[in-house]
Amino acid sequence: MSELSLISVAVVAAGALRQVFVLSAIVRSGQFLRQRPDITPPSAADERLAPRFFIVVPVLREAALLRETVAHFRTLACGHAATVVVVTTAREAAEAGKHDAADDTVAVARELAREGQCIHVHYPDPRGLKGDQLNHAAACCAGILPDGVPAWRAFLVCYDADSRPPPGSLGCFAQAINDNPGADVFHQSSRFELRLAHRPPGGLRTVGAAVCGAGALRANRFVLGYEIPRLLNRSAQAGAVRRALCSGVYAHVTGHGLCVRLSLLQKLPFPARSPLEDMHYSFILGSRAVPMVAVPSLDTAEVPGTVTTQVAQAARWFFGPARFARYLKDPATCPGWRSRAMALSAFGSAAEWIGCLIVPALVCVVIAVGSPAVRVTAGCFRRRLPGTGGPDRGVARDREPVRRAANPRGASSGGLHGARSGWRAGVGPAGGRRVRRWEDRTRPRGMTGQPCVVALEGPCCAGKTTLGRLLVWALRDLRVAFVPCYADHAGGGRFLPRQEAASVPEREHALHQLLAIEAQRMARVPAGCGLILADRSVHTLLANSYALQRMTGTGFLAPSARLLRRSPVPAWPDLVLYLDVPQDTIHRRNQGKFPPGSIYTDPVFNTAVRGYFRRLAGQKPARVAWLDATLELPELTQLAAADIRQTTALRASRGAV
Repeated sequence: MSELSLISVAVVAAGALRQVFVLSAIVRSGQFLRQRPDITPPSAADERLAPRFFIVVPVLREAALLRETVAHFRTLACGHAATVVVVTTAREAAEAGKHDAADDTVAVARELAREGQCIHVHYPDPRGLKGDQLNHAAACCAGILPDGVPAWRAFLVCYDADSRPPPGSLGCFAQAINDNPGADVFHQSSRFELRLAHRPPGGLRTVGAAVCGAGALRANRFVLGYEIPRLLNRSAQAGAVRRALCSGVYAHVTGHGLCVRLSLLQKLPFPARSPLEDMHYSFILGSRAVPMVAVPSLDTAEVPGTVTTQVAQAARWFFGPARFARYLKDPATCPGWRSRAMALSAFGSAAEWIGCLIVPALVCVVIAVGSPAVRVTAGCFRRRLPGTGGPDRGVARDREPVRRAANPRGASSGGLHGARSGWRAGVGPAGGRRVRRWEDRTRPRGMTGQPCVVALEGPCCAGKTTLGRLLVWALRDLRVAFVPCYADHAGGGRFLPRQEAASVPEREHALHQLLAIEAQRMARVPAGCGLILADRSVHTLLANSYALQRMTGTGFLAPSARLLRRSPVPAWPDLVLYLDVPQDTIHRRNQGKFPPGSIYTDPVFNTAVRGYFRRLAGQKPARVAWLDATLELPELTQLAAADIRQTTALRASRGAV
């Protein structure tokens, strides 16, 4: 073997070993994210010391999704002392000539504030960047703190407009704050995903979508292999020796999913006019040995949908750690050996991002022209690269693979109910993925290992999502997993297929798209939960088909029912909670969420949907509970919880027979 071949083998083998370490870090991150924080109800004394949250969303040209974003964060705030704050900037007006097609975000934010949906804060300097918006918001939040609430009890929780954190995010932050009273910075990492409204037609667009999907995988690999492990190495879980050894490693938090104590921001604000304020701020915090605590929860963020914007984002992420020389010169950085060691570590992080671009192409060249030994080694290394089918492929797709007992052959699928609870991860549109089967041999024979499924149904603006959040807390002893509705899971209603079908094939095409979303949202249910609380279910799809049939005279229902009964994807509920609400209440609660003329607020459509659930309620055995959605939330929650507990108890008694 020539000297060049030996060097090539050594370099590639070292790279493969490096990927093994990255894979072990990904496994460690997965174990951390599977933790379930013990979120106990606060006592009267604890409530007086409970954190006061300000959910701060800095926006720039985000008018198209701002209403949807605020609605999501208002739901997130339920059950907590929390306020949604939208921060616009004068920079949008200054750059309006470069973005003619963009709507006025400031006008939308003002309208939302007038409706009482949020607090609107406007940053007046057109030269300011995101960090300046956050500093301005911190100053405003300090000025509106309720009497008796000191700044050390208040926290800014920063998210982007496209962030979609899970329902229990503030609970995770509150628990981490309680467990780490000496910490001021808490971080929720992100799971990145590609959101496409429609499947690309083919050709170069398909290739572009694949490249963007690979970008999401690369970002997830970085989060699981670097971001979370480095934060864990600085936490109390790591032990004194590891913390000391890793104190000079550059660990960063991001500007979305970041929870910072207000008193810290008053003393140490975000760096002004910094293009990547989160990376810059992380360097300052690290140089001062400020604890940064990771929480076992993942935000959901979006990667760009075009190759051009993907490259621009990758460049921004590269220059984040690559600006270490600027960070070292910042007066807020504490000088010394730690900051210099962090600068070297930041350089290594930047080199890692460059490696993600160069190494795959280099390995392909080595495989093409190298000797047999070099080709074998490079081939093994290629199996470890992100996005090439290696062992880390799909590790970040979901936080935890869902394990379910296989649906028994010959399960009942009669009537509109279909195969009751006959769903499992990795089938239908998501087929071809590996699925781990699990059988609980500790349960009595005849007792199903599948959780009870309860669906919240009703017209839009009935309060299903709000009730669901409250039920998660009221039924916490049942190990509840909340599943967001199809629109929230997809990132907004604009990503769902149109409901107004003109023909049966068009309706069936829409149902196939919705089944893909059903498989994805159910795949995120954690293993071991006892109750799945779903915001809408397969009955929503059938009810919409029934309503379209009543409105157009086209026979949509029977073909839709056949398609859904034959699919193994849907989670057919054991109980449907229908939230009944008058049409005038729907219009009063809408407040611009749905535009005039939307089918979801159409009285004829909603009356027909209600008729479907009336038919369903008349079937035996009864699986529909009718609830008056105009009741006060505490009473409504109590009634719904009682119906659910009765269903779970009856289901358990049947399984024990």
